[in-house]
Amino acid sequence: MAPPTFADLGKSAKDLFSKGYNVGLLKIDSTSKAGEKNDVEFKVASTHNIASGKLGGNFDVKYKVPQYGTWCEPSTSTASSEKPSKKHTLLRKPVLTIGSGLRLSDTSRTRPVRIVNNVAVKWSIPKYGVTLTEKWNTDNQLGTVIEVAEQFGRGLKVTLDSTYAPHSGKRSGKLKADWSLPTARLTTDVALTTAPVVNAAAVFQRESFLIGASVTFDTATNKMTNSQLAFGQATKEYTLHSHIVNSNEFGASLFHKVAPNTEIGATLGWKVGGTGTVFAVATKYSPSRDVTFRAKLNNESQFGAAVQHTLSNSLILNLSTQMNLASNEGHKFGLGLEFTPSN
Repeated sequence: MAPPTFADLGKSAKDLFSKGYNVGLLKIDSTSKAGEKNDVEFKVASTHNIASGKLGGNFDVKYKVPQYGTWCEPSTSTASSEKPSKKHTLLRKPVLTIGSGLRLSDTSRTRPVRIVNNVAVKWSIPKYGVTLTEKWNTDNQLGTVIEVAEQFGRGLKVTLDSTYAPHSGKRSGKLKADWSLPTARLTTDVALTTAPVVNAAAVFQRESFLIGASVTFDTATNKMTNSQLAFGQATKEYTLHSHIVNSNEFGASLFHKVAPNTEIGATLGWKVGGTGTVFAVATKYSPSRDVTFRAKLNNESQFGAAVQHTLSNSLILNLSTQMNLASNEGHKFGLGLEFTPSN
């Protein structure tokens, strides 16, 4: 199994502090799938900020390009009365004819199939491994994400992420690469601008130990603007992670699965010249398959709690709150609904 990306180091502990909390928000998410193999996914999300009253939403459509089959070119002879000189075996997915020459065929069949037109040349188009995602949000921004996996190299995924705002004409884009190896994970992304900012990271694994580094380089100034170094250990029961940012910020996190239904975590941070140490603890407890309780507390006496209840196979309810134990102000609550219709 390949190691995680640099951004996902310590993710188990991070999720304990973020997942399941909709503090200060009223949120509704809906996810549905379509197609014979559920290869088209629709996501709709709406969010209402209780404090500001702002309402936002987004709509995403994700499509996985299916496996292509056999490409056939007709010969110069197209007389339909003639019988083919040879029998052809279908190689890939169900037969789909476009014009007189293109056929997509099915691997589930191996019986000979007679083709109306004589075939002179035939070759197979491999699986492309392409995923297309179209996005729209209430800020009137359009986004397109194209992911191509396993085509430029084994374990390599290339992603083009672009955004367009029709009202202003502003465009932005980013090219990303993720190379996954058995003992290493290399990632990079480059902004598609005249003076791009380049981010590069690498993670190496030796048994349960992980070490990684990340750098950010600004081509406009020819300077390295950010550097990070991380070290950790990941097992099935616990995860330890420590990191250094720009040689002046230090942090560590711990995740421990003390029981099949109980998880605990802690984070610790300190910055040179800062006011002091920042720390927090969190826990997650699932007494049953349908109910999950979460709680967290930080050094600023901010206490958060959340409960997740699976009302049905299609509907999940999330309730969360955050209270300031040192003051009567700053209390917040949130509500979320996740709807996933059954196929």
